[in-house]
Amino acid sequence: MGTTTNNGWPYPESTDYVADGATAIENLADAIDADIKYATFTTSVAQGGGVASTTSYFFYQQVDEWVFCQARIVMTGSGVGNNAITVNVPIGIEQTVSALGTGRILDAGTRYDTVQVFGSSVNSVYFVLTEKTTTQPYGQDPNMALNAGDEIWMNISYRRDV
Repeated sequence: MGTTTNNGWPYPESTDYVADGATAIENLADAIDADIKYATFTTSVAQGGGVASTTSYFFYQQVDEWVFCQARIVMTGSGVGNNAITVNVPIGIEQTVSALGTGRILDAGTRYDTVQVFGSSVNSVYFVLTEKTTTQPYGQDPNMALNAGDEIWMNISYRRDV
């Protein structure tokens, strides 16, 4: 059995026994599956304290030092307005001062699409409204208080903390 240079995936060589071919292909498939599948994560939300929530989905994948995440979280409890909305991430963030991606907040039927997601700490992100509306100012501490039925979506990528 040989292995690939970049990922170390096993493959059958021309000198391997044909009888072992199925096992060799199965080993290759298992190695690829382990490397490229998305893992799942159950996160937590805070806004002036913990906010009960259900993680509809939170998929993430680490590729070398980079982490890619996509999530949808539905609130079952309430937060406190005028406080930052933060969400935990599965793998630590290297630098917490730069934008990591975009998000969306659904608050009492009003959808806020112009939301940037920033690193808050090594293990969490916060949401910044980037468009002023008649009810919400710019910034990371929105007037709104998360309540049951509200939703948060995010699509982010970041360099992991080492």
